[in-house]
This record gives sequence, structure tokens and C-alpha cells, in this order.
Amino acid sequence: MNAQRTFPSLEQIQGYSWEAVASEPEIPTYSKIAHQLFQKAAAFQQAGDETGFSVYRFLGQLSDLHLQPENKDVPLRAAWISPTGRSIAIEDFDD
Repeated sequence: MNAQRTFPSLEQIQGYSWEAVASEPEIPTYSKIAHQLFQKAAAFQQAGDETGFSVYRFLGQLSDLHLQPENKDVPLRAAWISPTGRSIAIEDFDD
């Protein structure tokens, strides 16, 4: 992962009402939840709240992982994969 990218701390995440945002979609699919979280991240970025932006972007990225329970080696993969790239994948995250 890009060495310049930082992730929010647990304390920072707990400081935001992300559960309410994640529960907004009428049909709670991973893509719709991620979309809500990314929209909230954009609003925080526009407002100049870098911590809020970081929290919601991080949670949106986690929500955008695709679960494939039949794959015991790699149960989480990028939600979007094309010949030229992919969305974030679990291996992109640090410890």
C-alpha cells in the first residue's frame, strides 16, 4: 500500500456515528453501504474535516471488499477487477 496513506485509529472511528450511515441503504448490499460511506467521506472532505474524511473513506473501502466464502485462501477480494486495475483489496491494508 502507498506508504503515505494513513488509516484512522479505533478511537477516531468510534468518534463518528458511522453505524447510522451504514444502515441507511434500503437494500444493505456491500456496494450500497460502501456508496453511503464514500458519500459521507466526500461531505467531510468538503467541510475540511480530514479525520471524518479518513474515517468514512476507510470504512467505505472495507465495505467495498467482496466476500467469496467458497475461497478459503482468499475469502475477501477487490469488488471491482478489470484488465487495467482493481479497487482496493485486503492485501492493500497494513497490519
